[in-house]
Amino acid sequence: MATARSFPYLRFDPDHVDDPGRLLAPPYDVVDDAGRARLATTSPHQSILLELPEGGDPAASGRLLRAWIEEGVLEAGEVGVAVVRQRFVGPDGVRRTRTAVCCEVGLSEFGEGEVLPHERTFEAPRKARAELMRATGANISPVFLAFHDPARSLVDMFASVTDDEPDFTSTDDDGTQIAVWFVTDLALCEAFHAAVTPHPLLSADGHPRYTAALEYRAQLRERGASLAVVGGSDFTGPQHTSSSWADGVLAMVVNSADPGICVFPTHRILRGVDPARLDRFVVESGAFAEEEFGAVDAALAALETLEVPGVVVYGGGRGPRLLSVPDELDMQLAAPDSCDASRRLDVTALHALAIDGGACLIEHARGGVAYTRSLEEALAMVDEAPSDTLGFLMRGADPAAIHAVAEAGELLPQKSTYYFPKVPTGVAFRAVDPALLGLG
Repeated sequence: MATARSFPYLRFDPDHVDDPGRLLAPPYDVVDDAGRARLATTSPHQSILLELPEGGDPAASGRLLRAWIEEGVLEAGEVGVAVVRQRFVGPDGVRRTRTAVCCEVGLSEFGEGEVLPHERTFEAPRKARAELMRATGANISPVFLAFHDPARSLVDMFASVTDDEPDFTSTDDDGTQIAVWFVTDLALCEAFHAAVTPHPLLSADGHPRYTAALEYRAQLRERGASLAVVGGSDFTGPQHTSSSWADGVLAMVVNSADPGICVFPTHRILRGVDPARLDRFVVESGAFAEEEFGAVDAALAALETLEVPGVVVYGGGRGPRLLSVPDELDMQLAAPDSCDASRRLDVTALHALAIDGGACLIEHARGGVAYTRSLEEALAMVDEAPSDTLGFLMRGADPAAIHAVAEAGELLPQKSTYYFPKVPTGVAFRAVDPALLGLG
């Protein structure tokens, strides 16, 4: 199935930088202009300078990456993976630990069954990531991929490594503590490869980066470009042939059956909508069971105990209420092309019955739809215009269910999942052009 393996990585040389942990950055899609400016002042070698180049010019990232290699700030020469442990407090206030492996994953087209998309995405980020990849000849930030295997824990597999002191540590702005161990033991790397190989990999985060890598490879093939390595590779470990450089992508891989892997919700806010439309649909369709609550917290607590699809509705001139779909037949009728695993998900029920289908609220939301991962922000957005704004407050999903939907070949609506925390940029970079490593 999927190929996840060690690779010749570029990493910050601890002899040339004071603290590699200070050089980690969030991925591009969670950094605003102010955050980018602040990070850029912390070090001339901050990863954000590659991830979000000055003035938005990807050529600037390409020049900077090559300068860092020439100066020795970035070193190459070892083949391996990196184990990345993140200790964090989730949006639900619970402290967890998540273990990921930074590695190379072989590219496959979506639909071939090796790497699976699970939700629809936007076009603009893919174009921007493709331009950055062409300008740098590298993968700057990793995609986040997950396989599901309760029998083979990555935590246990790398316990002998993580029992030792990490190569470096870091703490991000959210308070997430990050520890990194570089692993060059080929036996451990092969064990990791063998653990992942039987399974498809779910693209949990980073769809634009993955599709940009597919586009880069396709363009090389169209031009008939050769990436033949002069004299062959001097690296030990997995062989990098003339095609494998552009035929892979930098990834953080997790086992979603391991502790610390959670799928948190993304709430929906529909603005400029007539709430009576939803009220009429609830009564006339009979698909939703409705229960009113005096407080949002009580409604959300009831949602967490539901064994059927449901959502909390807030706003529209009414108090919070829990809408649930107790009859499986209603979901079969509302989402006839969806698989069983999808029809059990809250997000499928919400979109099939209320937003896109059924009440078709999206067609009547003059202010459009907004998404937020923050419950407090969702409540505030509704409170600003409570009479013509509806907030749909969600709960998290079972990671195994998301895998089942992806393996069935189904795409969920945009913003259906939220894997927290984001994986950091700067643990390692991956060359897609071997010339970066002096090999082409």
